[in-house]
Amino acid sequence: MSIYKKATVNILQFKKRKMNKWNLCIGIWIFMLLASTMIYAEIPLKPTTQPATKLSGRILATVAGEPIYEVDVLDGLPDDLFESQLSEKKENKLTRLIKTVVHHQFLKQLKIAVYDPEIEKGLADFKRMVMTPGCSCHGGGYKSLEQFMALNGYTLSELRQSVTCDIGLKLYVDQLTKAMNSPEVMNKYKPQIEADFIKGALIMFYKNRDKEQLANAAWQRLQNGEAFDKVAREASEDNASSYKGGQVGLVRANYLGSKVGDVWRKIEPDSYSKPIERYGNYYILTRTKLTDDDISSILKKEAYNLASDQVSQELAVFEKATVIKRGADLDLPSSNPEASR
Repeated sequence: MSIYKKATVNILQFKKRKMNKWNLCIGIWIFMLLASTMIYAEIPLKPTTQPATKLSGRILATVAGEPIYEVDVLDGLPDDLFESQLSEKKENKLTRLIKTVVHHQFLKQLKIAVYDPEIEKGLADFKRMVMTPGCSCHGGGYKSLEQFMALNGYTLSELRQSVTCDIGLKLYVDQLTKAMNSPEVMNKYKPQIEADFIKGALIMFYKNRDKEQLANAAWQRLQNGEAFDKVAREASEDNASSYKGGQVGLVRANYLGSKVGDVWRKIEPDSYSKPIERYGNYYILTRTKLTDDDISSILKKEAYNLASDQVSQELAVFEKATVIKRGADLDLPSSNPEASR
C-alpha cells in the first residue's frame, strides 16, 4: 500500500472514531435531558402564589359546615368607616351572606341549575331595577349599578350569586306552578282553598242615611221567603253586584275585611247572614258550596301564589334544619395564629 493510501485510511478511521465519540456525547446529553424532565414531572408543582387569605383568614360563620370568611364580609365595604359603623355593616353583610349560602344549598339539594345566559339577563334586569326612580326594591334611583354596590357593600361576585339564587328560586316556583293541574295537587290544596275562598253574593247598603233600617228591611224580605237574588237586584246599593243578583263570584273570604270574612265562612251554604256592619256599611251575605271545578279554577288563578307560598315554607323549614354557627357559637380552630390572640 502506498504512503498516500495509508494516510487516507488513517484519516478516515480517525474521523470515524471522532464521530462515534461525538454521537456518544450527544446521546448522553439527550438522555440526561429526558431523564431530568421525567424526574421534574414526578415532583408536584408548587403554587406561584400563596392560596391567600381564605385559607389563612378568620371564619366568621358556617352554614352546614360551609365557611364564610372575614375577607368575604369585608370585601366591598368602604375603608373610611368608624369602628361602630364597620361593625354594623359587617353584621348586616354577614347575615346577607348566610342567607345567600342557605339559598344556594337549598337549590343545590333540589338540583336546580342556573346557566350563564340567565344570570347575565338577571344582572341586566337587576341593574335596570335599581336605577329606576321610585322602585320599591332596594330603594331604586341609583345612578349606576356600581353606585348601588358601593353604597350597599356588594361585590360583583356576591351580587351575581344573589341574582343566581333569586333566579333559581323562581325556576322552582315555575316548576311547582306547572304541576298544580294534577288531581293530587288539587286534593292537597283543597282544604286551604275552601278555607280562604268563597263563592258568594251580598246585599250592601252604604249610600242612604237610613242604611241600617234598609238592611233590616231586606233581611226581613229574605225571612219572608223572597229569593236572595231578587232582593239583591231590587234593594242592594252595590252597583258592581246588584244587577247580577248580588253575585261576587269566587273571591277571597277576607276581601271585604276579616270581620266580613269570618261571617262568610261560618254561613252554611245556601243560607244567609243577619245584617252586619263594617265601617258604617251594612251587608247581608250568602254563599254556595265550592265545586271541584271552582277549586280547579281558583287553583289555576292562584297557582303561582300558592307555589310561591310553598317555596317560602320549604325554604323556612330547610333554613331551620340547617346548622348555622356564627360568633361565639363557632367551635372551629382558626388557621390564623394571630386570630386566636
